[in-house]
Amino acid sequence: MFVHPLFPYGTISVTSILQGEYCRVGPEAAEFYSDISDEQKAYWGPRQQHTSAAVFSSAVNYEPWNNMPTMYFFCDGDLGLPTQVQEQMAQLLGPDFIEFRATSSHFPFLSVPDKVVECAALAAKIGMEKKTVALA
Repeated sequence: MFVHPLFPYGTISVTSILQGEYCRVGPEAAEFYSDISDEQKAYWGPRQQHTSAAVFSSAVNYEPWNNMPTMYFFCDGDLGLPTQVQEQMAQLLGPDFIEFRATSSHFPFLSVPDKVVECAALAAKIGMEKKTVALA
């Protein structure tokens, strides 16, 4: 168990594997894979790429969401990063972020890929509309 310090949101414990400077989530991390079959977990778990462990403790030097339209994809079935924490994190994006919600675990591209496509299409549509307004 690796404890991720997500300040100011408190501490969230998830099953992660620390390998030196890297953090990896394997198929045993039920909180991330709660809505896919055991067969899919066995296939996709070993294929997940690592994340730098430093992203959980390093200061952010640049916040691009302050300079462009932003969308947050809420995974309302994520047991690793509960919806309440996602909502707190999304507030950092400012008052104008666009929200998209799906009932999914932490990896919606595995369990609800159609919703990921829908979200991307909506983001592109809204981005183009905002660009057109800005150019007018």
